[in-house]
Amino acid sequence: MSSTDHNTFLELLPTEILYDIRDLLQIPDLKQLSCVSKKLRQICLPLLFHEVEFRFSKPGFDELRSFIESEVRHYTVSFIYVAPQLLRPEILDFECYSSNLFTFQTHRYVEEAKELYDLKYHDGECPSYMVIYDRLQKICEEQRGIINTDTDLAVLSSALQKLPKLAELRVDFCRPVEKGDWLQSYLDLDMTLGEKSYEHHLNVVSKAVWIANGSGVPLRTVCLSQLQLPYHDGRKEEQYPGPFLETLRELLDRIENLRLDRCNFLLGFSRAGLDLRRIDMNCPTDENVSLSYGGRQVNVNLIQGKTLD
Repeated sequence: MSSTDHNTFLELLPTEILYDIRDLLQIPDLKQLSCVSKKLRQICLPLLFHEVEFRFSKPGFDELRSFIESEVRHYTVSFIYVAPQLLRPEILDFECYSSNLFTFQTHRYVEEAKELYDLKYHDGECPSYMVIYDRLQKICEEQRGIINTDTDLAVLSSALQKLPKLAELRVDFCRPVEKGDWLQSYLDLDMTLGEKSYEHHLNVVSKAVWIANGSGVPLRTVCLSQLQLPYHDGRKEEQYPGPFLETLRELLDRIENLRLDRCNFLLGFSRAGLDLRRIDMNCPTDENVSLSYGGRQVNVNLIQGKTLD
């Protein structure tokens, strides 16, 4: 039977059966099925674009701009915004970088090179100092260019206004480079802005939600994933950075439902003036609990799944 015969056979199936077939397939298979015919493409599109993901990067924002001008944006219900840690702008100053951030003598670059040598790896397995710096410099320049021009706010706020079926925005905090990238071995916490990275991304998300709400496209649910702040003594509120808490409070004022996934900052929300209907936490239990902060009771739905790190 030829491929044309297969196509004709599929076209003759009742639409209800085609939907059943679609629901059994994984995304890679759905992509292939959507290429068979126009009818099958229309059936597959709602699942293919039910959830979309875009990264804080120049290519990511270029792709997002194109996406929100396409017709498939009408199928999107969940939007994942990948927000990497921001590198310190001092990296752009080579003298500061080499003397304070990534020194030959004190950084693990030397240890890494020695380990590779001891394991008898071939020459060139360990990137040279300047290769590492050039890569960091390019990432930092891209990040600063986005921030200095407010590209992230402009594109994200536009996206939230042009996704009419959007029910949830998921902010996925992550390392500056993707998992498996060779540069990850050489990144030090001193090279990132730490809590200021979270503050910037949350500020952009909060403003984008506010703009979308004002345009008549309200977003009620935000998920914060992998928000991992350094440990603070919960008894000393002054240890928490004021700007971060203020940014967090503004975001909470603009949404109704908050979901936490692998987040270690629940106590911090108690200091942000909770005014939410519900908080969902990703936690290995099926029990529901209620937390009371400042006389206000908030239901916390513990979602069984991944363990909080």
